[in-house]
Amino acid sequence: MQRSDVVLAAMATCRRGTLFEPVRIQKLLFLIDREIPDAVDGPHFRFRPYHYGPFDRMVFVTLEELSAAGQVAIDAAGALRTYSLTTDGLARGSELLLRLPADVREYLTKLARWVLSLRFARLLAAIYHEYPDMATESVALDTKRRHPKPSLEIPRNPFLAGAASVFDLSGVLGGRPTSRDPEPPVMSDADAMRDAWEAVGDDLYAALADYATDSSR
Repeated sequence: MQRSDVVLAAMATCRRGTLFEPVRIQKLLFLIDREIPDAVDGPHFRFRPYHYGPFDRMVFVTLEELSAAGQVAIDAAGALRTYSLTTDGLARGSELLLRLPADVREYLTKLARWVLSLRFARLLAAIYHEYPDMATESVALDTKRRHPKPSLEIPRNPFLAGAASVFDLSGVLGGRPTSRDPEPPVMSDADAMRDAWEAVGDDLYAALADYATDSSR
């Protein structure tokens, strides 16, 4: 696979119209490069530690090239850009996915959904926890203090024995709980207030990170 093929295939794992902010497409492609490079003829990028985790300008260069080819739509109307697949891009990305083995397709899909399912600070904390070399230039190191044990670990490489059953994210992505699932604990007012303020902090981190990566283009 070429670099542009990996980008299209990764984006095509999500439903039509999904918007990728700069930081999330960066983190998704970083994880693909680190977790399953051999499965996609990679690694395809040279990520380095940046203010908010792994960053490679070539991600944006590739997206611009795909936009010129009519396969990625770039919306720069707001303060920050967003990226989504066009009809042609989705068709091409879906075709590329079908060429991959089923376990690779499944892994890419769950990895993309995992990246999109987490608030940014929790996503960053999980990446810093697994890849501390990507935290050396961070301006958000307190994410590790606030989230010392990530609520969800990065989905593991599907080629490890038994891993296919490990990263079932149905509960995170809106699946219905089973009778074996424990009842959620009742939160105190203080805990609810803390979570609310953490959510505000996560949103601020995401906005700052998008601005930092977008302005570094």
